[in-house]
Amino acid sequence: MKFAFLFVFFISFSTFAQRYSFVEYSTAQGLPQSQVTSIAQDDDGYLWVGTLGGLAKFNGKKFNSYTRDNGLAYNKITYLKKIEKEIWIGHEGGISVRKNGEFQHWYLPKESKNIRVTGFAKFHHSILITTNGDGLYQLENEKLKRVAFSQNQDQKIRDILQFEHHYYLATREGLYKTRDFKTYQLIPKSEDLSISDIAIRASILVITTFNDGVFFYNPKKNQFLRQDYIDPNLFPDGAFSDHRNNLWINTSEGLLKINEQNRVELINDSKGLPLVQIECIFEDNERNLWLGSGGKGLIYFPGEQFVYYNQSSGLPTDLILNVNQDKRNQFWISTLNKGIVLKKQQTYFSIYENIKTIWTSAFNVDGMNWFGTELGLVSFKGETFNKTYGKQEGLPNDKITSLLRISGSKMYIAGKGGLVLYDHGKFILLHNNETSKDIGTIRDLEIFDKKLYLATDKGLFIYDDNRIKSVQDFTNTSFCLAKDGKGQLWIGTEEGLFTLAKNKIENRNFASETASRFVNFLTYSKNKLFIGTNNGLYISHLNEIGKEQKIEHFGIQEGLVNLETNLNSSYIDLAGNLWFGTASGLVEYRNPSDKKTMYNPHLVLQNILLNYQKIVYTQNDLDGELSMPSSKNNISFEFDGISLSNPDEMYYQFWLEGVEDGWSPKTNNSKATFTGLRSGEYILHARAVGGENKFSKEITISFTIRPPFYFTWWFILLLIAILSLLIYQFFKFRIRSEREKNEKETMVFKNKLMALEQQSLNASMNRHFIFNSLNSIQYFINTQDKISANKYLTNFAQLIRKNLDSSSSDGNLLPLSKEFERLDLYLSLESMRFKGRFEYEFINTVVDSDQILIPAMLLQPFVENSIVHGILPKKEVLGKITVKAWTEENILFIYIHDNGVGISQSMKSKTHSDGDHRSQGMEITAKRISLIKQMSNQGFEIVGPKDSLDENRLINGTDVLLKIPFDYLDN
Repeated sequence: MKFAFLFVFFISFSTFAQRYSFVEYSTAQGLPQSQVTSIAQDDDGYLWVGTLGGLAKFNGKKFNSYTRDNGLAYNKITYLKKIEKEIWIGHEGGISVRKNGEFQHWYLPKESKNIRVTGFAKFHHSILITTNGDGLYQLENEKLKRVAFSQNQDQKIRDILQFEHHYYLATREGLYKTRDFKTYQLIPKSEDLSISDIAIRASILVITTFNDGVFFYNPKKNQFLRQDYIDPNLFPDGAFSDHRNNLWINTSEGLLKINEQNRVELINDSKGLPLVQIECIFEDNERNLWLGSGGKGLIYFPGEQFVYYNQSSGLPTDLILNVNQDKRNQFWISTLNKGIVLKKQQTYFSIYENIKTIWTSAFNVDGMNWFGTELGLVSFKGETFNKTYGKQEGLPNDKITSLLRISGSKMYIAGKGGLVLYDHGKFILLHNNETSKDIGTIRDLEIFDKKLYLATDKGLFIYDDNRIKSVQDFTNTSFCLAKDGKGQLWIGTEEGLFTLAKNKIENRNFASETASRFVNFLTYSKNKLFIGTNNGLYISHLNEIGKEQKIEHFGIQEGLVNLETNLNSSYIDLAGNLWFGTASGLVEYRNPSDKKTMYNPHLVLQNILLNYQKIVYTQNDLDGELSMPSSKNNISFEFDGISLSNPDEMYYQFWLEGVEDGWSPKTNNSKATFTGLRSGEYILHARAVGGENKFSKEITISFTIRPPFYFTWWFILLLIAILSLLIYQFFKFRIRSEREKNEKETMVFKNKLMALEQQSLNASMNRHFIFNSLNSIQYFINTQDKISANKYLTNFAQLIRKNLDSSSSDGNLLPLSKEFERLDLYLSLESMRFKGRFEYEFINTVVDSDQILIPAMLLQPFVENSIVHGILPKKEVLGKITVKAWTEENILFIYIHDNGVGISQSMKSKTHSDGDHRSQGMEITAKRISLIKQMSNQGFEIVGPKDSLDENRLINGTDVLLKIPFDYLDN
């Protein structure tokens, strides 16, 4: 079936004007007022914006406003300037300054309260202030005073500029210069010029005037020349020179841009400028251009790299689907609702509107230009419509969405119905959805690895061996294809970007935003892959193996008029510029080979919160003196990242030494919060991360969480001291108690011991011994043996005396030698009384026996026992008693031996004895020794009495051994 449309050729034409993109910030975004008078930037990177309703600080995303309530002299701002680290603020009737986060202000005299401050300059240690009607002021030592300015000189000073040791004053009467503000020189040829502003451009002063145009002044040559190529009727009001040496002049009709070749371009509303009334121009540290408008707020000018064309510039529609370029460098623009538009230089023609929707194009096939439309295939010869082709010519469907030129006579044609090959004027059906597998609508075609690949709304397919088949069952809705020359096929889908290489499909994530994963077009050129998404344009720079070296993102801030790009609308022209369609018009990206400059963001600490309450801190606190009690261990640090070029690509990373091992993942949360911190020392590291992983300067904050008082060293020492005192008092009490107890026990023991010693004394002098001794004396007297009587009586008296002396000795202790003397007296008496019955001997090998003390009358009971119960019963043998003393190591040994009947026989005899003699000496001595052991806590020991055995194991007497430690003897 033939299409019989009446087509319209050269229906209309219009000027094809390019437009720039501008970003507006007004009161809706937080600006305090829409009339911006001045702009400045501080060292942290913040942009300061002066308006007629207050001052604003801008970080690229949001504004913080300041008014008189914050310390400003007035709300109306007329001028801003950064001098050293401070922002100086001019008002009507006064000045303010921001120092260390606080505002100070001074007022002009009352009669000057309506006079505008127009400029600031540093002069020695003071600040100079110019006014538009009240001359010159100086702020020195916190006092504001007027500087003499002669009556012949105008009091209306519009600006002040320091340049090469001179200060230049722009006045209503001309340009003045001075060194010392005492003498002033009027620059020749500037007389009677009403100067509005001064700027510096490459060592040349640019002077704008209200009625006489623009002048350049060369201080070295003292030349003052009018620039005649600038129309004075534009009433230039201000000048600014950017980093490229472009001169920008704000006029009554918009912005004048003058490049180094003095080419002049007027940028006004026809070029996209939101408002022609521009009050000030400013370039920030990232080389962005900012405009203060007279009613549209703050305007950001991304630059001239992106220009766009839409209905405002003369295009019949904003909905662009395809762009192509013919041999005559003319651009053919396909639209969604206005057919085909032809661009010739700066003029466009609406050339074809019979079919409204034009999807795609292919040029120079069989000498014709071809267009795929909603209602068939259309061909043009030159600029003349040729023919429309449909099913009758062999096309599978009327909707043609993709064309791919193979050669000067061949191309592929694809659409909703299938795939067709055009070859030398013939249409060859390769696939039809009605008779073959339905592959959906084909959106793009690409020959890769000598095979034809198809991107469709049902996935990725390949045409090979006269068959169409799915590629690895890849069913993601696919919109576009591009090969990169690195052996990779790129696939753009509604779910992201993929590559096919070596029969493997790989997901290539290049952005995290959901809108960025909706890929509308792909174009490859010179190691760069251009990616059109619903979130603007991305450029992936590929290395030699096709991997991404760098990803650049372009959005509203970079000059795009709209973030949503159109399907398969991209085209790279013969000059290397990228064209593509958006929802708001056609975009031209000029010089895409120029790399987008990424700047490091700034990071600023805004607040510190302890237990969710803001605290006041100083720089010294941040340098290591920030110390918090243990009760305030929930701490938050609020930061602000500043990037005027890429505010939407701002992320933060934190690292708390002592808690974490390294940097946290990137986050868009600018607050670092730590709860329940233990006592100790910490160091917080913080940094902002911008585009291309550009890092800000790292901020480090050292702080300490003090331990609770019960963990402090002084408290621990105090606790130790208290515990030590308590323990000392406890032990002192226990010692005193034990001492008292021991003293009581000792007293009891001593009493018992005294009683026992008295009993021992009594036992030593028992009635039998005394009676027998007296009888012996009487016997010697009766027998006229005076010598024996006297000897006996003398020894008896000495024995009685020694017994009495020993009972009164200190501690009842006697030297070993004295005890042996007393024992010798006793044995001598007994040997006289039992004459011829026994003999005795003492063996004392102790060297210092005069110094060794032993309990008194300790040995006599054993010797008496030997005589009475051992020797006397054994009548047939001469008895012998041996007493031996010696020392070994720290023990005194005393050995008593008799050759009597033995202890065993003696005990048997005693059980049958009915005599009245009861020897209690041994029993008392045993009790004494037991008490001595308890009182001295020493190893005092008696071994025996026991039988003494000869070599034939026969009893030959009794042995007793006393072991007395020297520790006791020392006592």
